[in-house]
Order: sequence, then structure tokens, then C-alpha cells
Amino acid sequence: MPSEELLKRARTGVVPAALVEKVFDAGRYAIISSCGALPPNLQGVWTGTYAPPWSGDYTHNGNLQTALAALLSTGTPELLLGYFSYLESMLADFRENSRSLFGCRGCYVPSRFSTHGLQNHFNETWCHEFWTAGGGWAARLFYDYWQYTGDEAFLVQRARPFMVEVADFYEDFLVEDATGSLVFVPSVSPENNPGNSASQATINATMDIAVVKDLFRNLVSLSKALGTHVERALRWEALLRRLPAYTVDGDGALAEWVYPALRNNQAHRHASHLYPLLYEVDPEIACDEAMMRACRLAVELRMRWRRQPGNGEMGFGVAWLGIVAAHLGMADVALETVNMLAARYWRPSLVSSHDALGGAGGGHWLFNVDICGGLPALIVEMLVQSSVGTVRLLPACPAEWESGRIEGIACRGQVLVEWLSWGPGRVAAVLRSPKQTSLTLVLPAPSRVVRVDGQLVGPGGGGSTRRVEGANGTDPRVLLGLAPGTATTVEAWLEGGEPIVAEG
Repeated sequence: MPSEELLKRARTGVVPAALVEKVFDAGRYAIISSCGALPPNLQGVWTGTYAPPWSGDYTHNGNLQTALAALLSTGTPELLLGYFSYLESMLADFRENSRSLFGCRGCYVPSRFSTHGLQNHFNETWCHEFWTAGGGWAARLFYDYWQYTGDEAFLVQRARPFMVEVADFYEDFLVEDATGSLVFVPSVSPENNPGNSASQATINATMDIAVVKDLFRNLVSLSKALGTHVERALRWEALLRRLPAYTVDGDGALAEWVYPALRNNQAHRHASHLYPLLYEVDPEIACDEAMMRACRLAVELRMRWRRQPGNGEMGFGVAWLGIVAAHLGMADVALETVNMLAARYWRPSLVSSHDALGGAGGGHWLFNVDICGGLPALIVEMLVQSSVGTVRLLPACPAEWESGRIEGIACRGQVLVEWLSWGPGRVAAVLRSPKQTSLTLVLPAPSRVVRVDGQLVGPGGGGSTRRVEGANGTDPRVLLGLAPGTATTVEAWLEGGEPIVAEG
């Protein structure tokens, strides 16, 4: 069916699955085509004008990272190398930013830059110079490249040195309050202001806190794994203990600023306070059910604003909400964001827009490639999620996607899901790793019968393959030992049902 007809149906009724598949492919095509020696800018490698929106720059407070979001999970890590090289080429300017603006060591990565890395893009309203999360966010992508690929040379020669230099900045930038806790001041939650203040310049933005916690944790983990920088690791651990804890605002949702006098402002296109759930869920949140509920409410409150007419600005914010919803198990909300993006942010030519196009929720057309990475990343996270040693199948698959198949999904820990197929009450997947790997595979509940490489696996099991039931029958898990280069087939289905035919 032509794209025009699919879009017409999507904007007047149910979003066709065929449209979701088309924009998934169109998005990947746009990002793959615009990655090379440099990463894609706001318009990829296309403009059609000498005066593109925002000068066609690299915007680092969300746009660029969203464009790059699916490169690792869809098996194209080599396309991130241009991004890393671009950042490394700017290191002298980043160091100058740190020294001149804040009197700190290390490097400070600005929110926007193109031909140089100096922080000169700000004014009284858009106080981008006070946003300090750029370096830590970039460090997460360096770290994730290693987690997906296992490239030890990249880790030692490029990722870890960059991460340490960013940590140097935060060590000097953080200040101590009267209680001995560390404080981020100045601080900015990108482009948003508190509900009770007109200023974007604030204190203790949740995004800043989350970025630095993630950086210090990852550096401590690397220090233990590599046996290096032991004294620095002790310092990072000590700093972690003194960073502010996440809090809940008066509306019951995750607070966007960890400061009692500042109130949430839900009427905004960004959702930067949800950063601790954007990649791997922050362990402080994951182990606290009350905080998980606050995060779910934070997603819902932003979605309430998004659903109102005229609030279709900045599609990548919708993609963020969807990815976070998927990580929180909010399958219905994740599907809603997929449908929003598929129906309202693409022209019939399958070129993407920064804002929703026309209709009750839309406005003007601005060519922009952010969601070309964000939408595929969102769909992948609904179907497969990973951390090193754990892979979750169909963690946020909505009931409307009753059956389907996806291929070539890469996971942290150098695990590849060669294919994943599912239908009513059943799922099958083939996994492979280039190294000996112990893996916990989390299956969708309920999965009463499990078979690994043709052998039934009951509770307990034996050898390198065991089955463990989750509480109250939820989240059944299979503990696998993947042999180097050997495909492992896992099938699960309801008792009395039939398995999916396990073939590629």
C-alpha cells in the first residue's frame, strides 16, 4: 500500500502495522546514509536550503543522541565511530571551556557546536552554558560502544581516557553544601524551567545528577575489571555516596530538580529528568518500587501534555517518553508513542519532521532526522532489552502486536538475537555470542513450557541451562551458557499450546 494511503489511515484511525514497518526502515536508512566521517547533524546530510533550521548544527542536549540511538542495538556500531572521532577532535576546545568558564580540570562538552567545540551559544533565556551534562552523556555512548562490541582496544585507548577526563571536570565542578552533600550549581534541565520560576538556571537538575552517577559507576566498574586507577575508583565511590538522591515532587512524580523550592513543570517538550531510565535503568530506581511508580507517573504526566492539541513540538521528546515507558514495562504508553511518531511526524515521502504535521496536534514542517534514530530505538526496546549478562524478550510488547518477527538485534555483553519471533502465547529466538557467555534470558510471562536447543527445560534444570521462575509466575528466566559462535535456540509457549517453528 502506498505511503500516502497508510498515513491517511493512520491519521484518521488505527495506525497500520505496515506504516510502522515502513518508518522503522526509513529512519534507519536516513541515519545510516548520513553517518560517516562525521555523525548526522540536525538534517543528516541534507538541507535543501542555505539557511537550515538551527543552522544545521550538532545539538547535544538530546537531538544528536536520539539520532544515534539505534546504531548499537540494530547492529551497526561502526557508524558511531565518526561521532567519537568528532568529539575527540574537539578535546582542546572542551578543555578550554572547562578552564575558562568554570576553572576546572577535564573537559566540558557544550550543548551545541559545529566547526569548533567552544561554548559560545547562550543568552539570558537560553543559558546553555550552565548545562554541564554533555560530557557525561557522551561518556555513556563511549561506554556503551564497548559494552555492545567488547572492543578492548577502543575501551583502553579511547573510551576510558575520555570518561576519566570528563570525570575530572565533575570532580572540580561539584560543590559541597552545609551538610557535606554535593551540589550541582549552576544546573539546567535542558530548555525547561521550574513551574514556579521563569529561569532555566537552577540547582540540582535531576538529569545532571543521573549523568554523573552513571559516569562514576561505570568508571568504578571499569577500574575493578581492569585493575587500574584503584585510588581514583575509591574517590569516585566516595563522591557517589555524596551525590543527591532522586526525589519525588509534590505531584507524586519524579522530581525534575532535586531542590525543595523548585516545582515540576510538566508542560514541556523535553523530559530530561527521565535520563536515569533512558539507557539502563539506574539501580537506585530499579530497586525502589516507590520510585519506579514515581517514574511511571512522570511519564504519564508528560504524556497527558503531549496528548493535548498543539503539543506536537519536538518529536524526539516523544521517542524518549516511549523508550522510558518501555523500560518501565508500560507497553500501552510505548505503543502510543510509536503511533504518534508514525502517524504525525512523517511526510508521504517518508522524510521526518521535527514537529507533528498538521491536524489537532501538529504545526509547521521542519525537516529533522532525530526521530529517524529514535523511532527504531524505541521499537527495539519494546521487543528486546539488555544489560551485560541479561537479555529480556518482549518486555514491553503491546497486545496489539499479537505476532511478529525482528532480526539482527545486538545486546550489551556481545550477544546477538539473530531473530525473535512471537505469536499468541508463544515466543522463539536464536541467540549467539562470539565468546563464552553466561546469560540470564528473561521470557515474557506466562511461559509454561521452555525448550532450549530442542530439550525441554523444567524448573531447576541442570548443567549450564537452568530455568528459574519469577515471583508469582512472572518473568520466567532461563540461565544459559552460550558457546562461542554457536547458535542457541530458545522456545517458550503456554502449556497445551504449540511452539513457534524454530527456523531462521
